[in-house]
Amino acid sequence: MAAGMPAIGWRSWTRTGCCFGIVTSVAAIAARIWHVVERPTRPSVLTLVTLAGIAAPAFSGVIDLALRARTP
Repeated sequence: MAAGMPAIGWRSWTRTGCCFGIVTSVAAIAARIWHVVERPTRPSVLTLVTLAGIAAPAFSGVIDLALRARTP
């Protein structure tokens, strides 16, 4: 590697930044879920169950469709 050249390129920095953003957002979501688990109230539990009941199947469905589209 020539003198003055960066050790890693912009793609690595971009990938690292995206991963950091994803982990940070997951931590924020986990903190909200933990708050519901720690002090459950009826509205918060119903909201959590409703969102989990919609988000989890939608997420796994998108993955399933993406894999089916790429499978010969």
